[in-house]
Amino acid sequence: MASVSSAQLSGKSLLSVLETRFEAGKRTQSLTRLMFCAGFGEGTNAEKIASAVLKAVEDAEASETASETNIKGGVAVVSNSALLGFLEGSPRKLYSLLNILSSSPEVGQIRVVSNFEDCPKNEFQYFGIYSANPSAEADVDVSSEGAINVAVSLAKNVSSSSSSFIEPTGANIVNLKNTNIPSAGRIIACSQSSLFPTVTEYLELFSSAIQVEVESEKLWPLQNVVYGGGL
Repeated sequence: MASVSSAQLSGKSLLSVLETRFEAGKRTQSLTRLMFCAGFGEGTNAEKIASAVLKAVEDAEASETASETNIKGGVAVVSNSALLGFLEGSPRKLYSLLNILSSSPEVGQIRVVSNFEDCPKNEFQYFGIYSANPSAEADVDVSSEGAINVAVSLAKNVSSSSSSFIEPTGANIVNLKNTNIPSAGRIIACSQSSLFPTVTEYLELFSSAIQVEVESEKLWPLQNVVYGGGL
């Protein structure tokens, strides 16, 4: 029986695996969908945030492989001093956008709240910048509510408000009314919670080589392989 070393079980990154899957699914469309929360950088206002997001989208779409599918749709919602992003597209384009946006001085700490792969269709047919003024919410505790519960609730709120996101004209910020967009306090709480990964932590997860550890190799002394005879 041929043996397989642990070195042979590593090498490809999760991103490369997803890209292979993405390319294979182009005929039926297979998208990555992610959501992030962030605060404002020092001295930043809504207009500066909007400009930073639009520039990040443009730079991400112009980067990497020109023939690769662009960011297919999504929204960036500015709510008081908070930013909520809901993005759809190819994996590398979205990761590139996050990387660019995280280096922008206008944007504070970014944390990725949710990530979905192999999405069969767009939730949004275009990308736009929106502003909202939801009801205030104080003392949001992500830990006590549960990170998964908070993330699912945020995604549902954005999805249920999709009909309110009218197509923008140019780089104008569209004002939203009567939506379920979460409060700025909730978005800020997510951006400050260590239960969600930072952009650096998130990108390391996808760009690092996948490591497979064989349980038998963790034992000491090493166990002899016992081959059973035929019955």
